[in-house]
Amino acid sequence: MNQALSRLRVGKSGSRTINIRIPEVEIVRHVLSMGEMMIQICPSSKGPLRQARLFERYVAGSEGNTLVGLELLGIKTKFISRVGADELGLAILNEFRARGVDVSLVQQDENGPTGVYFIQRGYPLQDKSTVLYYRQGSAASLLSEKDVEDVDLTDTRLVLLSGITPALSASCRRACLALREKAEKKDVPLAFDTNVRVALLPDSGQALELLRPYLESARYIFTGGGDLDYLFGSGDLDFRVDKLRKIAKQAEIIL
Repeated sequence: MNQALSRLRVGKSGSRTINIRIPEVEIVRHVLSMGEMMIQICPSSKGPLRQARLFERYVAGSEGNTLVGLELLGIKTKFISRVGADELGLAILNEFRARGVDVSLVQQDENGPTGVYFIQRGYPLQDKSTVLYYRQGSAASLLSEKDVEDVDLTDTRLVLLSGITPALSASCRRACLALREKAEKKDVPLAFDTNVRVALLPDSGQALELLRPYLESARYIFTGGGDLDYLFGSGDLDFRVDKLRKIAKQAEIIL
């Protein structure tokens, strides 16, 4: 097997730049992910939203953003999701297609709208932004194990999930577990980004139990100090990483 390596700069932790080494052979295969893409509404000015007059619209979402980045590196990607049968859903589909992401497994669902969130810049704290989500009952929250039943992983090199999707609803949890199980049966590695949203998982103990199946199965885990604090308590970083390693025994952990 050709072990020539390419490098992908994926982020920073403190003053350290994190790099992942990706075998060249993976570039010709697919990465499959599942999650919610949303419409971001961002005011052009700072301050409370009640004073905003002009807004810009973007397409955003953790898993989808990652797939777009992988496409830029020449890695083919596919996304499982649902969007509303509305203009905002079409905006998401058009954006993904333009970026090269395969959206053949994304459904337009008439039973729920496309999720939206607003950025409030510089309020109530100066130089800080707050996020206001309007995603309850969204089309993506209606994802279920049925969305995974006919997914073919033959050409899939990696399955990517995050802690956001199973927290959206009970049916999303079942969908994520079904995809995890299918990946295990097909011996497809799982990459898992903890990406804890406290608004969705307000109890840290319940959050850890929700994420545990993916932590146990993942070949690669992306996390950070904030998530480790929430899941395992504050303290020395090495101590918290050791706690994670007791659950994620087979994973490479990327901070």
